[in-house]
Amino acid sequence: MNQLLNLDEGSQQRLKKLAGKSLQVTIIELPWPLLFSFSEQVDVRVVMASDDDAMEPEAADCLIELKLETLPKLKDSSQLTQLIQQKKLNLMGDIYVAQT
Repeated sequence: MNQLLNLDEGSQQRLKKLAGKSLQVTIIELPWPLLFSFSEQVDVRVVMASDDDAMEPEAADCLIELKLETLPKLKDSSQLTQLIQQKKLNLMGDIYVAQT
């Protein structure tokens, strides 16, 4: 992912806006959420919880839950509100992280 970002000249400027932030994305069709941590690069990890552990939503600045079919619509951040109203996207936390 970071190699692809390096091909985009504007990616470093956008990453600076997200430095220190994290975004947890739950795609309904996948077994585990993905956690994106932002700095001068993007670190991605799978969030797994054992049966004894509860997920800790406060660990991420923003949580998004959606179906795989909704994912391409996120290219246009202006659609976030509409997707939420249509109940195609659940968002908790800092909407700025999701928009950026």
